[in-house]
Amino acid sequence: MNKLNKLEIFNYIFFSCVIAFCLIYGFVANEHILTTITCITGILYMVFLSERNILNFIIGFLSTTTYIFVAFNATFYGEVIFYIFFDLPMIFISYFIWKKHLD
Repeated sequence: MNKLNKLEIFNYIFFSCVIAFCLIYGFVANEHILTTITCITGILYMVFLSERNILNFIIGFLSTTTYIFVAFNATFYGEVIFYIFFDLPMIFISYFIWKKHLD
């Protein structure tokens, strides 16, 4: 079994604490559940991306789509347009480039 080095252990502890903070803040501040989900999926997206895990595309898609709804409800229309026309297509393009590179 692959042993974890000190940096990987620190990363797991750090990101677990950040996700716990998102959950606690969402509960205490009475945030909408979609905002909390967006926070958690955004963090997981960065974790999977840094580990070069293919799940980053699925989590990134979830994070982006939930953030589009959060930004739309907050009337951040510029960010909605950015995420719809730039970030979402880049997730799909990146996936197909990654998949082509693996073959």
